[in-house]
Amino acid sequence: MIAPSRILSLLTERLRSAPFHLGQVRVAAGSDGRVELRHRDDAALDSAELQSFHSPNHAREIAQYDAAGEYRPLKGTPNLKRGWRMDLTGPEETRVALDIFYPAALALWAAQTDDRLRIIPLSQTLERQTGMYRYARTISPEGARELTRRRCLEGCSRRPLWSDLPSPAPGPDEIPLLCPEACSFFVAEARVVAKTEFEAKTAPPPSAGD
Repeated sequence: MIAPSRILSLLTERLRSAPFHLGQVRVAAGSDGRVELRHRDDAALDSAELQSFHSPNHAREIAQYDAAGEYRPLKGTPNLKRGWRMDLTGPEETRVALDIFYPAALALWAAQTDDRLRIIPLSQTLERQTGMYRYARTISPEGARELTRRRCLEGCSRRPLWSDLPSPAPGPDEIPLLCPEACSFFVAEARVVAKTEFEAKTAPPPSAGD
């Protein structure tokens, strides 16, 4: 487990070379020690064009729904709404806000930085599933790769470190969004794919008259 003080220390150091990005959030530090967060696609907009917030806890309100008003159950989904800015007092408030936007992202980054990040293979994650999710264990390698491509590489901002599929490396101005283990959303969809594969294999062949 990474100590909160270590996470804050790394973030404080990183703020000295801001601006940087974490997922869709742009982080910029001012000379007065204050920190501004905004959507990375709003980087060129004047502050007056954006709705301002002054508490890190407002990140929960911003991150909860997308621009169409749809709930965002998976915070890594790249559909964070635009049109806001957060004016924060320093590293601690920045840490709180970023932890809301991307839960555990800073802790995983710190663990990787300190060579303490444990990556769980997909087979191990699926093998420990029980109840109705035990069917996820039977997903084919091809089905798992296609699901990873669709759910993780195209539908999530986090890098699935447990997959052998190539994913874009973070740029020098980014804190990487890391995924060391397949999440519950992936497991739930793997169950559906596995059942579909099983039904396709066991379906009776079409009769000659069909």
